[in-house]
Amino acid sequence: MRPTHHHLPTRGLSYVEVCLAMAILTLCILPAARALPTILAGQRRLQTQHQLSLIAQEKLEAALLALQASFTESEQSGNVSGHDSPPWRYHVDVTIPTGCDGRYATVAAWAYVDADADAQFPPEAGEPAVRFDGIAANWNWRP
Repeated sequence: MRPTHHHLPTRGLSYVEVCLAMAILTLCILPAARALPTILAGQRRLQTQHQLSLIAQEKLEAALLALQASFTESEQSGNVSGHDSPPWRYHVDVTIPTGCDGRYATVAAWAYVDADADAQFPPEAGEPAVRFDGIAANWNWRP
């Protein structure tokens, strides 16, 4: 005797199955959609911090190079070109500490977003800011 094969008739998905699948997908996607604005805001903050870090590093390196030509205290502030609204600003302080006899200088470089455009330094609370510090030896120092 030969075995008989029964084939199930092929059919499409029912309306209930499609609705159930869409409900499950919606429940999975909804939390991700709610988190999207937070994720994008975090990404913008990180991008701003990264750009501010590059600016502060550039200003710190420029101040350290300037010390090779003239080992003197200085202070410099200004706007960063291309960032006008709100203005991005930088500030660099070169200080020769008292009691070190001019052997070294400390350099502090800030880059920050001046959210209220008041040109006030130091940056106010809530304004994104980055600070880098460095020390430069005075190679011309003689005891």
